[in-house]
Amino acid sequence: MDSPLWIGLYLPQLSLETVAALVEPGPLALHDGLLILHADAAAQALGIQAGLKRATALALLPQLVLAQADAQRRSRSAGHRQNALPA
Repeated sequence: MDSPLWIGLYLPQLSLETVAALVEPGPLALHDGLLILHADAAAQALGIQAGLKRATALALLPQLVLAQADAQRRSRSAGHRQNALPA
């Protein structure tokens, strides 16, 4: 019997890329209601970094496109990662 093969994928920008297809073009950041969680390359080049308060990010870059991060999707994804680990 063959042993199962595993592959690990690291997609740090997947959430941003998914949202970018749905919103108006421009520097984009995902937030949790208070803090910036992820920022695309355009936003980062203009000073927006993960960990900034949402209000600070908007003060630095008023044209920043903000989208609410999907906490349920992130928690489901974390659960799938735990369940996928071999015993």
